[in-house]
Amino acid sequence: MITYIVLSLYCLVTTVYGLHSNKTIMSTLNTLSPVLYQSISTHSPDIYDLFSQASHNITFLLPDESALNSSISAGTLNFTSTTETAYSSLSIMVLDGYHLFNSLILNRTNYDTLHPTVPVELSIGPSLDNRQNTIQIISGATSAYIETKDIVCTNGIIHIIDNYLLPPQSPLDTMSNIVETDYFEELLKSLNISDIISGQNKTVLAPNNAAWEKINGTSLPFGTLIHNLKYLVLDGIYFSNQLRQLSKAEDGMNHLTTNYKHYPIYFQSEGQSVSAIAHSIHDTAHLIQTDIMTTSGIIHIIDSVISVNMIDERLSIIASNNYSSNGNTRMEFESSSAHVTLGIMTAIWRLLPMLLIVLNKFLF
Repeated sequence: MITYIVLSLYCLVTTVYGLHSNKTIMSTLNTLSPVLYQSISTHSPDIYDLFSQASHNITFLLPDESALNSSISAGTLNFTSTTETAYSSLSIMVLDGYHLFNSLILNRTNYDTLHPTVPVELSIGPSLDNRQNTIQIISGATSAYIETKDIVCTNGIIHIIDNYLLPPQSPLDTMSNIVETDYFEELLKSLNISDIISGQNKTVLAPNNAAWEKINGTSLPFGTLIHNLKYLVLDGIYFSNQLRQLSKAEDGMNHLTTNYKHYPIYFQSEGQSVSAIAHSIHDTAHLIQTDIMTTSGIIHIIDSVISVNMIDERLSIIASNNYSSNGNTRMEFESSSAHVTLGIMTAIWRLLPMLLIVLNKFLF
């Protein structure tokens, strides 16, 4: 029985790793995805050459049949389009280099793709929702998991993934494609303040439509709105798993500084959920959609608009109290000094006759 199990496992491993090891990626697609193979052969000589040349060393993240059919039905993958070529569409799922599953799962890293016109990177690494031994790939507002790994070919390797990936866009373009951030996008455009969320390596906490509607965002004073928006932008790229990890730090260390006066924003987590906290537990926003990749960073959608004005008011009160406290201390010190000075002068006055007698005796 044990021998049978061992032989079965050996045959399975041999099938996955060795069946296509003497074929190119293109030839292997004829077995794995006949529809894609036929479409490439008929309509896309550029992709055909890319997947056929033995000198190449690439990694192809192949969407499974369900994901491919959905992308074709939606027009995302279109082999006859004159605007977005199939090569541009598929090339963001082709990595430069040979990347086995065991190397991809070590840590989350950005990988260069072979997109023909603009630099496009994919974020690949361990699953952000803590699935065991699972790799999650993030690109724009889409993500995918590797279903079948390490299909070795003569000119590279294939991993089969469960979704068709779309390229990342600018923060503003990304929001325009997400229904939950329509309100936020319109605010930025109408007031011409989209530069607040721009710039490289930024993490944006974007309130959803309901959050803005709740406070009637369009009626906020311009200055207040600018301050609140800056407070929702963090320097650096922080995925949800990093924020969860940060929330477990010791007291006083579970925060990041924001683009508004470097004020801190704190994070706490419960299970997989993450919350952002301003000045108190009563001003909290929950991250309801996470890890949306843009060309310059990350967007997390939150369910509340955190007001930075409350922090300003709180700090003003503290400063005022400190000033009053320092003022009282100064008055007490001055009063005490006066008493000491008076005491010394009194003592000198009382000793003065004796000093005169002593001086008179020695001098005369």
